[in-house]
Amino acid sequence: MPTRLTLTLLLLLTCLHRPAWGQATPSDDRIQRYALIVLELEPIRQAHLEEARRLLGTVNTSGNLCGERNLPTPVQTVCSRYFEKSQRLVEQRGLTIQEFNIITTQAQQDPNLSKRIQEAMLRQRKGF
Repeated sequence: MPTRLTLTLLLLLTCLHRPAWGQATPSDDRIQRYALIVLELEPIRQAHLEEARRLLGTVNTSGNLCGERNLPTPVQTVCSRYFEKSQRLVEQRGLTIQEFNIITTQAQQDPNLSKRIQEAMLRQRKGF
């Protein structure tokens, strides 16, 4: 199954672009890129989430804090920065936000794809 991070990213990034459904299974290259993106985004996500929690004065917030409505302006700024960094990283690694979201959705529905992604992430971690 996709990690909680992957699910959070889908929710966070869909506000930027809506995915087109019904796409073919991603190539091995796309899966490798996707796995690398997920691993590289995790520390960025954690840092922005911690900053938002500090601004809110709480640690009891959802992992999808930026998806909540009526956030204070400073927290919205943190979320905007996270969205921009995420989009830039996804694109630097050769995917579009739309492709990233499609792969995320497909992995939720296809256990074989999810397994391939997890395996790619494990291989990528060895390189970190």
